[in-house]
Amino acid sequence: MHGLLADHNCAGQLQVLLRICRSARWRTIWSELLVRLCTFESLGLETNLPDSAIWDICQKENLFLVTANRNSDGADSLQATINLRGTVESLPVLTPGDADAILAQPDYAERAAARLMEILIAPQEFKGTGRLYLPSTAEESEELDT
Repeated sequence: MHGLLADHNCAGQLQVLLRICRSARWRTIWSELLVRLCTFESLGLETNLPDSAIWDICQKENLFLVTANRNSDGADSLQATINLRGTVESLPVLTPGDADAILAQPDYAERAAARLMEILIAPQEFKGTGRLYLPSTAEESEELDT
């Protein structure tokens, strides 16, 4: 069973996506997925943990991390961790393409939720991809083609 963990900068975005995933359109599929929803608090994690530690915990706990963190500043940064520790079996990090649009634009949020459902329905197809965008972006498509 897979789960979701929102980083502190994406808690609101994940709530919007979950509301859509639980809507009439997706309700049956969502309930069958049995997605475990976690928070830093429920896992007993400090919010100031290094990105590398959060990534390690997500991999160990089978959680998709939802975060707007895109930087590669320093050895403990999220992108550096993905590049260094990621394997073909690693769960990708899920990153809103436009975090503000998920909160403000219902059609964009719908597309992001549809992408989230696609990933949750067949998570094995996305292992080893490093980072996936919600919704999918042209940049990500280029990364997947290489």
